[in-house]
Amino acid sequence: MRKRISKKVLGEIYSAGNDRTNTDFFHIYSEKALFDFDTIRTMNLYVNSKKLNKMFFFDGNYDLKKNNFLTGDINLDDWGSRIIIIRMKVPYFGEGIACVHTFDFFTNGVGWFNSTFVNNFMDFKDHGKSINIYDKKICFSFFNPIEYLDFFEVKDFFKSKNKENKEKFDTFIKERFERIKNQWKNEQSIFSLKIPDGKYKIYSMICNYDFEGSFLQKNITVGNFIKIT
Repeated sequence: MRKRISKKVLGEIYSAGNDRTNTDFFHIYSEKALFDFDTIRTMNLYVNSKKLNKMFFFDGNYDLKKNNFLTGDINLDDWGSRIIIIRMKVPYFGEGIACVHTFDFFTNGVGWFNSTFVNNFMDFKDHGKSINIYDKKICFSFFNPIEYLDFFEVKDFFKSKNKENKEKFDTFIKERFERIKNQWKNEQSIFSLKIPDGKYKIYSMICNYDFEGSFLQKNITVGNFIKIT
């Protein structure tokens, strides 16, 4: 008999899509990575090297040596407008942070994500993803990097690294952070959580059963799990 899963809802993030489409980008990153000149510069140059336009899909690894910022494209029609952040302890597997999709634009909860589901109808799949945390805080957020970080072009201050350009970047990223944080009225688009520094594996949480008449179908991804211990 499997033991009961220990869970605590910590918060949530919300998106209503962008550019008149129900799509967005979900990010997991070390908090200060968003404010780091070298990290954002590498991301900017990576996106432009792929010659991507405003509507695009990409793997989101950015070729970052620090591995401190991950991005995935999200279809909100399929995954819902919210991701619920849950601290979860799974006996015989480990403890960590679950990022669970609501699969609906109007549902705020994930009541189906209970001990029975996790124990019997879900598998943790390792696809080789991980995140490095350097500042004792992990962040989860929704925002379009093309729109909010101007990734449709190489910013002038990224063309060379010097004191003046770093100061220009600092001004730019502080203003853009406020825009990201306040993009949805009365809704939260960024959630941060204190965790120890280190490298953490990220597992996909995969439904392994077809529930008749439900969005829960075999092989559908219900979220991500960042394994802390």
